[in-house]
Amino acid sequence: MLPVIEPAALTSLKLPIDHPNWLFELKHDGFRGMLYIDRDRAWLRSRKSNGMLRFNALSQQIRSLLKGQRAILDGEIVVLDGEGRSIFADLMMGKGEPSYCAFDLVWLNGRDLRQKPLVERKRLLRELVPTGHARLLYMSHLDIGGNAILQAGV
Repeated sequence: MLPVIEPAALTSLKLPIDHPNWLFELKHDGFRGMLYIDRDRAWLRSRKSNGMLRFNALSQQIRSLLKGQRAILDGEIVVLDGEGRSIFADLMMGKGEPSYCAFDLVWLNGRDLRQKPLVERKRLLRELVPTGHARLLYMSHLDIGGNAILQAGV
């Protein structure tokens, strides 16, 4: 049985964080979801702990892709266009194939990783997520500060 893990709460800031100890990730326009992968099943839970039954097929595709791993990932469900841009309207209307953009690995094979530095969890996630799969995508981070991101208009 996998533990229930709540996603970190969202916070709103007036100014960007510009500190070298922070990682910055580009977010797509989608639904945030914790992906639970156990040996015999997988499921998605929303930020408010609701089951995301609409995406059961996606969860099962990812479970079979990760072959026997027991994991909890934090990420976002999106529908991407041909150039990799998320199309929220398509996601809402159930058009297109959904993908899971994983940006954090919080639990793996019996180990709670939340006390590890994010950069280490992302390294483990990068090793876990196979490259070249359209339904499970590893989301990298930017190595520049918050002010530089805003100035670049990213």
